[in-house]
Amino acid sequence: MPHWRERLTSVGVFVAIMVALEVLLPALGVQAYIFPKPSAVALAIGRDLGDARFWGHAALTLREILIGCAAGSLIGFGLGVLLTQSAFAEAVITPYIVALQAVPKVALAPLIVTLLGYGEVSKEAIAAIISFFPLLVNVMLGIRGADEGQLELMRSLRATRIQILRWVQLPAALPAIFGGLEVAVVFSVVGAIVGEFTGASGGLGYLIEQRSFSLNQAAVFSTLIVLSVIGLVLDALVRGLGHRVVRWRRLGEVVGM
Repeated sequence: MPHWRERLTSVGVFVAIMVALEVLLPALGVQAYIFPKPSAVALAIGRDLGDARFWGHAALTLREILIGCAAGSLIGFGLGVLLTQSAFAEAVITPYIVALQAVPKVALAPLIVTLLGYGEVSKEAIAAIISFFPLLVNVMLGIRGADEGQLELMRSLRATRIQILRWVQLPAALPAIFGGLEVAVVFSVVGAIVGEFTGASGGLGYLIEQRSFSLNQAAVFSTLIVLSVIGLVLDALVRGLGHRVVRWRRLGEVVGM
C-alpha cells in the first residue's frame, strides 16, 4: 500500500529530525532563547492548549482569516467574471489590480490599520486584499479555458452571454476556481497575521510579538505550529469540497444532467 508507506516515511523523517534537534541543539550550545528544543516546544504547546486565553486569541485570528478570505474570494470571483466578459473593463481595471498587487502588503498594512482602526476590520481587510488575487487569476484562466466546441455550440443555439457563462464557462472553471481558493485561504492566514503584527490587542500574531519580546521562543514556535495547523485544516477543507463539487459535476455530465 504505497499511500500508507509514504505516510509512514513522512512520519519517520519528522521523528528523526526532532530527535536530531533534541540531541544536537544542546551539544552545539544553542540557547533556548535562540532555538528551543522540540521537547520545550511540545511542553509549550501543551500549556497553550490548556489555556482558555490562548483559545480566545486563536478564535479571534480564525475569525479574521475566514471573514477576510470570504470577502477577498467574493471580490476576486466577481472581478474575474467581469474582466472575462468585458474587454473594456479589463483594460480599465487590470492596471490598478496589478499595481495593488505590486505593493508589498507589509508596507500597505500600516495605512490600512490607520484608516480602519486597530480592530478586527483592518485585519480582515488585509487578509481580503492578499487573498483575492489568486482567485481572480484562476477564475479568469478557468473561464477562458472552456471548451471551444461547447462555446461554438452554444453560440449556434443563440445562447446569451449569461447562459454561456452559466452552463459552459463556470462549470469548466470549477477546478481552477477551487485551486485559487486553496491558495486564497492560505494567503488569508498570512494577511491576518500581518495585520496583527501592525497593531492589535489580541490574536495569534499579537501573541507571537509579545512572546518574541520576552524571548520565549518555545511559546513562539507553539503559536507558529498552531497557525500552520489552522492553514493545513482550512486548505484540506477547501480541497475536499473542491473534489466533491468537481466530481458531482462530472457525474452530472455522465448521466446527462
